[in-house]
Amino acid sequence: MKETVAELSSAFKTFKADTEAHLVEEEVLVMPLMRHHFTPAEWKKHVESIILRKAKPSDLGWLLRQKDPKGQRAWMLSVAHIPGPVISFVLMPAIKQFEREITAPMRALIAGSTSFDPEPSPQCVCALM
Repeated sequence: MKETVAELSSAFKTFKADTEAHLVEEEVLVMPLMRHHFTPAEWKKHVESIILRKAKPSDLGWLLRQKDPKGQRAWMLSVAHIPGPVISFVLMPAIKQFEREITAPMRALIAGSTSFDPEPSPQCVCALM
């Protein structure tokens, strides 16, 4: 079991490095090209609307997750112009769910942990105790 976790941990470290390189490449190369060839209205109509039409609010937790969670709400309000109730009741729970179900287990695996004890879901009765 420990060898399997070590192999998975190594694979996730490689995956993380490759993904980060890919995201940097998108920011450096792709986004300037998109901004050059599409107006904001065209982007919104042809790209953003297609992505958002297919996504549930809970799917967008990864998109709005930031390295600085303290500034996250302020960014959503001031930059993204997302209404406060939507942030509080839809997006923040989705971000927390993404952290609990995806990010935290991945971090544990990358660290080489053989077990992961997730936080209880806020809907779980045990979270109220």
